[in-house]
Amino acid sequence: MGGMWSSGYALPTQPPPPADLDAEVNKTDYADLAKYDWPFENLVLEGGGTKGTAYPGALQVLEDVGILQSIKRFGGASAGACVAGLLSLGYKPGDIAALLNLDQKSITDDAWGGYLSLLPNFLRMFGWNPGEKYLSVLKMYVEHKTGNPDYTFKQLYDDKKVELCIICANVSKKGIEYFHPKTTPDVPIALAMRMSASIPGYFQPKVIEIKGRKHYYVDGGMLCNYPIHAFDGWFLSLRPKDTFFKKLGTEEDPFDRPTGEPSGDPNVRHRHETIGMVLYSTDELDLMKVGTNTRDLAEKATRQRPDTPLAKLRGQMMDEVKSEVDRKSQVIHAAQSLFRSFAENDLNRDGRISLTEYQRAMKELQSRDPTSVRVLFGDSFDMDASFTELDYNEDKMVTATEFMTFLENKGVVSPLEYILDVSNTPIQSLQDYIGALLSTYDVSSQRQYVKASDSERTIGICTDYISTLDMDMEEQDKIFLRKQGRSGTTAFLREYAKKCNIPLKTEE
Repeated sequence: MGGMWSSGYALPTQPPPPADLDAEVNKTDYADLAKYDWPFENLVLEGGGTKGTAYPGALQVLEDVGILQSIKRFGGASAGACVAGLLSLGYKPGDIAALLNLDQKSITDDAWGGYLSLLPNFLRMFGWNPGEKYLSVLKMYVEHKTGNPDYTFKQLYDDKKVELCIICANVSKKGIEYFHPKTTPDVPIALAMRMSASIPGYFQPKVIEIKGRKHYYVDGGMLCNYPIHAFDGWFLSLRPKDTFFKKLGTEEDPFDRPTGEPSGDPNVRHRHETIGMVLYSTDELDLMKVGTNTRDLAEKATRQRPDTPLAKLRGQMMDEVKSEVDRKSQVIHAAQSLFRSFAENDLNRDGRISLTEYQRAMKELQSRDPTSVRVLFGDSFDMDASFTELDYNEDKMVTATEFMTFLENKGVVSPLEYILDVSNTPIQSLQDYIGALLSTYDVSSQRQYVKASDSERTIGICTDYISTLDMDMEEQDKIFLRKQGRSGTTAFLREYAKKCNIPLKTEE
């Protein structure tokens, strides 16, 4: 029965041998990037469920060019928290790939009774799977490196001088919590990793009793899926001048984004310290506001899809979505261009366009941007007929509302959708619905925590047809994702080195 513990599957008692990632890649594609003296000290990973299978490929590039070895602080939410935690303990990209190659359902699904227990468990425990098997695996990984399954954030920092930040959502407090040696020194790392990955409904929330009160923790990605800000400002800083005694009560922004260039002063943070990674499928492409060459990477992904059932099932759907995204982009550009012409020719500034004003605006647009006219009205543009088509109220005036209605009746999107970051995701199953719901939370959290300037320090990884809950991937699907991780990381580093004039390493 689906969801029941598999009697033929035993939890691993030690990590499996690392995956041979070198066999999947030609390192000459990015070997030249190892010559740069990269400034990064912090690495932050977005949550993304099974899309996180792409991370080992991306991390392999960071390791091969010498960046991963210099990271002192790791952070993440949800699936990103798991990867960040393993990295902080000293696991390599191949080790993480081997973990992700295991049967994920057999690790995460531990509800006795399978689907029959879904409703009873949800009503009694607020979730389907207890998540104890997943916690056991995480503890095994922690113990393998440290000798202690309950190894804490403080112990990690004391032993290795490595900081780990895991984001969890505290439902009881209606907010996020930062698990870090400064804020939660005595919390076991494995427990925080388990809490951060507690997808509501799929997993039961982890309940922690603190001073007689129960606190319910769920997936950190529900409120902050990409904590790129975590190591900015003073909040998690372990510098003596940034203790809570000295900072609490001041008006300083606890997560103020650093600016400027490296100064050589270890007490001064700068904008080059943090690098982050985000994951996006093709149907999330037009919501991708951070990352490098997102559209180019999506085009490349389409050409490299493997011949697997999942790629066949989703591939055509993603192609249709991408075509719609491209059309949306053209229409948005054309509509914005026309709105500018309307604004310039609205002579009495009443927010409505008369026939005379319309004729003037369209003549200017035809001269300046004929492509936009063709996109909106077709090849055979007629001035009077187009005005009549726009004038729904038949009052010899065109308003912005009428123009947006015109766009929607043509089967294209309204410019308001672009402003509000609205994207259409095909939903054909319960899994699609839950995945879209999680993406909705992700988009909402990005609006709150991610700034436009964060794009310059964010690696975008296009997972194409792979979505958040695809646990039935074949090996070729996983290889494809790792390849996408390498592609996105290489593209980012090349652009970053050029844009920021990263110096070459000095010979020792």
